[in-house]
Parts: sequence; structure tokens; C-alpha cells
Amino acid sequence: FQFVDGNGEEVSVGETGEIVCTSLFSYAMPFIRYAIGDIGVPSDEDCPCGRSFPLMKVIEGRKDSFLLLPDNRLLSPRAFTIAMNTFKFINYVDQFRATQKRKDLLEVQIRKKDNVVDEKTIETELVSHLTRMFNVETDNVTFEIKFVEDIPLETSGKFNIVTSDLE
Repeated sequence: FQFVDGNGEEVSVGETGEIVCTSLFSYAMPFIRYAIGDIGVPSDEDCPCGRSFPLMKVIEGRKDSFLLLPDNRLLSPRAFTIAMNTFKFINYVDQFRATQKRKDLLEVQIRKKDNVVDEKTIETELVSHLTRMFNVETDNVTFEIKFVEDIPLETSGKFNIVTSDLE
């Protein structure tokens, strides 16, 4: 596998790139630089098992799960998860999902564990927290917090923490 940028050029160790794979084992149809849809960061470390295959530091997420901010920065699902897990009221949150409705509008669905903290407090604190974590201005990005009873699985049966309605 390789990690490539938007132009198909290999990225350096430590840089983020789209993961592409090559397999010549299928004689009927070999896969050459097949984009699997994941974004990751290559590593130059050696595997402790002794094998010499390339390693990666981290998979940032699916290419179609990144959020595009108004200043054209991409926000990975992993970054959103880290932001949520450092939220001071995360212990009162059972599930969450972010959906990008527009480039300047992110809807965050929250399923609470209990009613110890009122929704208005969670909403105010979460908007402030996400604004700081993503280094955005509230007049450039709107975080719309919605409290829900259930966050359904995708039609594929997966639970995606970040989704995008952008085309």
C-alpha cells in the first residue's frame, strides 16, 4: 500500500494521505493503486515482529467522512471524536454524531445518558468547546445541537460518528 496526496504523489512519513493498494495476485484483474477510501499517516518505524512491511501511524478515517470547514480545512472523524471525548460533560453523553449540513453548518446529535445536566447547559458548553477545539469563529460556523432519543445506524449497518450531506 501507499499514501498519496490529491495529485497521486506519495506523501512523506508523518503526512496525511489517501491509502491506495496494489495487488498483482488476481490474474483476471489486478488492482493497481486501488483507492480504498481511507486516509492515513505512514510511519517509518520497524514492526516489532520483524517483518519489513510498511506501517502506518494512524488511520484518520474514511475519505467521505471528513468535514470541510469554511476556510477549506478538513476535519477528520478522529479529530471530532477527540474533541467530544475532551468535552467536560462527556460522561452525560451516551452517543453522538456530527452531520455536515452545509459548509458552515454542523449538526451534532446527542443522546444523553440521564437528565443530571440540563440540555441548555450542555448545548452552550458544547458549542463553546467545539468552537475552541476547531479554532473557528461562531459567525463562520454554526454548531446546531440536537438532543435525540436514538441515533440510528446507517443503511450499511454501521454507526458513523461523522457524516456529510455535502455533495
